[in-house]
Amino acid sequence: MEAHEPRWHLTRPCPTCGQGSSLLFVVCPRCQHVAVACIEEGSFFLDPGALASVRSDGSTEVCPRCHAVRTADFEPATDLQVLGAGFRHGEYR
Repeated sequence: MEAHEPRWHLTRPCPTCGQGSSLLFVVCPRCQHVAVACIEEGSFFLDPGALASVRSDGSTEVCPRCHAVRTADFEPATDLQVLGAGFRHGEYR
């Protein structure tokens, strides 16, 4: 049997595509900056608390904190990383 870590999504819909549960929490593997990526159409939100702020397709942006990792290389965030970014249970699943 193969076990996988859970993937955490914002409970609100994506402001770009309108789909619910499409906003995946992701994290910079170097500095642990948490962001959100739309898994439906590819938008990338550098500030998961302000979804109307800077967004891109995620392929050319770099981490706003360490400036060393492309956002396309961010990894799925853990529950503890999502909580550490200021989100509470119920705001994500």
